[in-house]
Amino acid sequence: MRTQHDDGAGTRSCDCAQDDATVTPNDGIADAQDDTTAHAAPTQDAVPQGDSQTPNQCHAVLSEAMRLRAGQVPSQDPPNVYTPQRCALDRLNPIARLVFAVLLAVPVLITLDWVSAAVMLSLELLVFTGAGAGLARMLLSLWPVAVIGLIAAVSMALYGRPGGATYLHWWLIDVSQRSLLLALAVFLRILSLALAAMVLIGRVDPTLMADALAQIAHLPARFVLGTLAGVRTTALIGADWRALGLARRARGLGDHGWLRRVASMAFALLVIAIRRGTDLATAMEVRGFNTANAARRTWARPSKLGPADAFGLVITSIVVAASVMSAIWAGTFWLVWTGVPS
Repeated sequence: MRTQHDDGAGTRSCDCAQDDATVTPNDGIADAQDDTTAHAAPTQDAVPQGDSQTPNQCHAVLSEAMRLRAGQVPSQDPPNVYTPQRCALDRLNPIARLVFAVLLAVPVLITLDWVSAAVMLSLELLVFTGAGAGLARMLLSLWPVAVIGLIAAVSMALYGRPGGATYLHWWLIDVSQRSLLLALAVFLRILSLALAAMVLIGRVDPTLMADALAQIAHLPARFVLGTLAGVRTTALIGADWRALGLARRARGLGDHGWLRRVASMAFALLVIAIRRGTDLATAMEVRGFNTANAARRTWARPSKLGPADAFGLVITSIVVAASVMSAIWAGTFWLVWTGVPS
């Protein structure tokens, strides 16, 4: 717009951009936006006549897309890694939690019986609930896995190795006592494996896990940090996809041809991921992540094993021993490499 300036020697007029006095957080990334991200200011012509969106709505949609593109974390996202501990499991070192998950999986993977899997699942629910994981939260997280386990159990019941009393026989379907026991074992094994993995590993922050792998497991720092950088950037894929959708919606391109829209957005997302990976690799190279001194790198967050990890190892050993001994006592301890006894 045109403004008047009086400097004492007369009145001068100049053209000033209306939004020059407004500085937004997205000004710093204006040069990084192009046709791939489709982040352009909405105009009146960009909205079709039949669209019910007003200019204010388009501006709000575009502001949301620009906020996501800038990498701002929404307020409803999970708390930061440096928030206080929420349950007793958070006191365990990430590498210890990984070891505990592997130990809990060993009895379930080497046996085919349902007794050990049932005891393992029951003890896991009891221990994790006592540690503050929340029984309702665990059951809510298990229902998708339960659906998959039920499908596998039905297949095993219909087409598993027959034995004992036969309840149904038709063509290839042979439902017997042994096939039903195997179906029950498959269902319980899937639940126990998934529960241990979700509770012990699912809530671990990738940064803390990388610190533990490099400092305690002594994995190469370059490998750990490169993997950490890749894992951290995967969380931005959902935000990028949403930003692309909102930008296309603001331009009036998001209502027709869903197949073409998904294909174009997928290609744009691939381009964004490649560019982000290239920029991240260059930044890590500049900061000395690829030098010979990387072998003697220091760490801002020391990762150590403590008494809580030792106590967790004792509890894990008791759970593993109880599941195996219960199967041996019940006479159903069937090793995978020996097969089901006839």
